[in-house]
Amino acid sequence: MKQTAVGVIGLGAVGTRTLSYLLQEPALRVSAIWDPAIESATHEQVMKAQSAGARFADSADDVVDHSDLIYIATPPKFHRRYAELVLEAGKLCWCEKPLSVSEVDARAMLDAAHRSGLPTAVNFAYASAWCAQSLQSLVGPGTSLGAVRGMSIRLHFKAWPRPFQAHATWLAQREEGGFVREVLSHHVYLAQRLLGPLQRSSHAISYPTATQVREHANETEIALIASLQSEKAIAVQVAAMVGGWRDATELMVFCDHGAARISDWYRLDIDDGAGFKNMAESSNDPRDAAYRKQAAHIADFAQGKPHTWASFEDAWQVQSLIESLLR
Repeated sequence: MKQTAVGVIGLGAVGTRTLSYLLQEPALRVSAIWDPAIESATHEQVMKAQSAGARFADSADDVVDHSDLIYIATPPKFHRRYAELVLEAGKLCWCEKPLSVSEVDARAMLDAAHRSGLPTAVNFAYASAWCAQSLQSLVGPGTSLGAVRGMSIRLHFKAWPRPFQAHATWLAQREEGGFVREVLSHHVYLAQRLLGPLQRSSHAISYPTATQVREHANETEIALIASLQSEKAIAVQVAAMVGGWRDATELMVFCDHGAARISDWYRLDIDDGAGFKNMAESSNDPRDAAYRKQAAHIADFAQGKPHTWASFEDAWQVQSLIESLLR
């Protein structure tokens, strides 16, 4: 089997989780990994990668030199720097979302991609997930559920940042962090894939008081209510908040002949008139299945096979809308 040499720049919570699945994908060979934080070298997945033959590189340039596809899993403000490095070297770039938190940087990344003539990929969860691809086949004119008439997105977080990312302090800072960029962007991407470009109709966003910032170590948004609309005037209602209970995510699609929802990231349920019923890809953990498919799908991208990854241009459309909700 042909293998693509993949490198990883950024070894935080998301980078190391993705690394663990890249190591298991037969069509990929993890060639080089790097993070400026020296302590990342002791992470379990990093040591597994080294045992499997990956080099812990001296720098980002070193990763690029030893890889054909480079995954950028750094905080957003560094995406431009590394994306330009990758593309100018003529290598394939797979970047974490959001594309950027700066319009200037995002446009520079688009320009770099255009100059390179290479395809690009951005890691939205619903670009490759089975639940999203199945949902897309179930809704719309001529499908079992019929045309989409409206959508809703509901997000709830017990705390922000979430415990598994608590060490990533940038997620608690307004410059780059917050759940709107980190989580809502995935759902907006899927909504735009189903409905086309969305525009903000109205929104109200709440930020913590000084006392709450000190108490919870988070200065990013704590609640959002927004109304979005497609070019065909299909409404998307968004409600999100931090505090109490457990983490929960839900994207609901209302159609002529029923409804569909994706909840807790990867659970797909369909209601065709007899109540919601779960549609499971398999008996396996849906998160594990989604991450495995993500690794297989990026291998397809790297080897020129059909894929559904978001491009830099797609990610820019999401970023533009997301940033408008933070103002």
